[in-house]
Amino acid sequence: MFSETLDELVSGDVARRTVAGWILAFSAFFVLPAPFAAGYLYRSMRTDGLPGFGDLFGMYVDGLRLLLVSVSVFLPGFGVIAAAETLGSGVLSVVGFLLVPAGFYVMYAAIYLASNGGLLSVLSRRLLDISLDTSYAVAVFGGLLLASAASVVYALSFILLVPVLLLPAFNFYQQLFVHRLVKNAIEE
Repeated sequence: MFSETLDELVSGDVARRTVAGWILAFSAFFVLPAPFAAGYLYRSMRTDGLPGFGDLFGMYVDGLRLLLVSVSVFLPGFGVIAAAETLGSGVLSVVGFLLVPAGFYVMYAAIYLASNGGLLSVLSRRLLDISLDTSYAVAVFGGLLLASAASVVYALSFILLVPVLLLPAFNFYQQLFVHRLVKNAIEE
């Protein structure tokens, strides 16, 4: 599962994709262009290969969809935390703080469902089925573990100036790797 996803990312015109990924990731530091990078990640869950960079308006709208789905999976946790603060309930606070990481865990499945079946498909039982699947758990935790390990190695290379300039592309491809890994795990 991991090697196939990595092979998929490095096949084809790697140089062109790296430059385009760097531009998208660098633009994500600014609020207005951030949906372009998010839209590419959203599209990566929908296509068999890596998506192209055409239809920029559609990519922007897809990015807004990804942001909407991402925020919506965290809302229950934050809502419970806010209610706990208002009511002064310690137990409710604990429940809220457990819902936030749970939202992060199901976020990739929610993005996959939204990109392949529309925004309302996130409300289906399939979200729970995917989230409880072992291959999904391996993809999410394994992908995030590999991305974190790569970040540590990358951080150790900050002695040189070149890695600093490549940081946006590196972060973009970390996220792309995790998104594609989850997509492949769901579709197995």
